[in-house]
Formats: sequence, C-alpha cells, structure tokens
Amino acid sequence: MLKNEAMWLGRQLAHIPPNQLSPAINLGSGSARFRAAKQPQIGEHLLSPLAERGVDVVHSDLRQEAGVDIAGDIYAETTQERLRQVNAKALFCFNILEHLQDRQGFISVCMSLLSDNGIIGVSVPYSFPFHADPIDTMFRPSPTELAALFPGCTVIAQEVVECESFGDQLLASPSKAGAWLLKLIVPYSGTTHWRSAVDRARWLWRPYTVTCMILRTRK
Repeated sequence: MLKNEAMWLGRQLAHIPPNQLSPAINLGSGSARFRAAKQPQIGEHLLSPLAERGVDVVHSDLRQEAGVDIAGDIYAETTQERLRQVNAKALFCFNILEHLQDRQGFISVCMSLLSDNGIIGVSVPYSFPFHADPIDTMFRPSPTELAALFPGCTVIAQEVVECESFGDQLLASPSKAGAWLLKLIVPYSGTTHWRSAVDRARWLWRPYTVTCMILRTRK
C-alpha cells in the first residue's frame, strides 16, 4: 500500500461512525511486522486511527504469521466459516483483486461475510508496474469498472489517487535502489522478478495511481 493511498482510505473511513465499522476484517493483511515496519503507512494512516476510535480489526491472510488472527484460503469453506463468526460490519480488501484469477468469486465470498449496510473498502492499482504475488493479472480498473464488480452496492467515495513515483521511492531508500539495479543486471530474464524490475523503470518519473473506493452493501 502506498502512502497517499493509505491516507485517502483513512480519511474516508474517518467519516463513518465506529459502530458501523467494528468489527472489521482486513483480508490479505500480511504480518504485524509487514504492517508496522515494511509498510508503516498502513499502521500510521489507516489502522492506528481506526484503533483509536475503538474499531476492532481482525486480520486475515493465507499464511499463519504473527499478527494474523485468521489464516487460511478464502475460497475454503472452513476459512469462510471462521470469518463469518466475526460478524463483520466492514471488510477491507486492499491491493488483492489484481492478484486473483477468480475476482468475482472472491467478491461473492466477501459479500457473504457482511450483512446489509456493511462497509467495503477496496483498492486496486490503476497505473502501476507488473508485480507478481504470486501472480499479477494486470487488472487495472477505473472507478466505474471497479464499482461494476460490486452489484447492488452503493459507492460512498471513489477516487484515482495519485501517489509517489518509483524514482521517489529510490531517492528515499538508497538500499532499495541498489537492490533494483542488481535485479536488472543479474540474469533473471524470463522470471517474474526480472520482469517486475524492468517494468518499474517506466514509473521512474511518473506517479503511481491507485483506484480507491468505499462502498456500502445493499442486500
């Protein structure tokens, strides 16, 4: 998650009363270390403000790691049953849809985890390089295209959020610049790592953008 993306999502969720958000499920959450150290903007601009308002967030990811409350494959009925027991009022799926072959199936599961008037927060890259995790389908929707995947939902807020460029990231982290150059010169040809490194060069001086949206379910 990029900083401006986290800030935009945090601002929009701040307009929604805590009793309409808590408890919330954060799908694809990553570990506690990932949220606090690798991408601290997630904690600073999104999760900490929610916690300060009394919103309980249940973190879920495929792998069991420290800070993951519910681990498992979202397509498995056993995982879905554990998530339903949360009785979530809100659900977050940030930067997940571009990594799925079955987007509509995933969204159907998400909808099943929420009751009427539930809140969904979602973000998907709009202008962003290839990044396999473990795949990248290159799904890069506009707000209109993203909203169409959630039939029957009301859009509360939507925006294509402009963020930093890859060049900005390299200037802020010399070690990251060195790692990127190494990937370019070491013969990774034919691998997703090499393709990702090459593709990022196209965003050296132009900003990443992300489609961000807050929706309310209507069943």
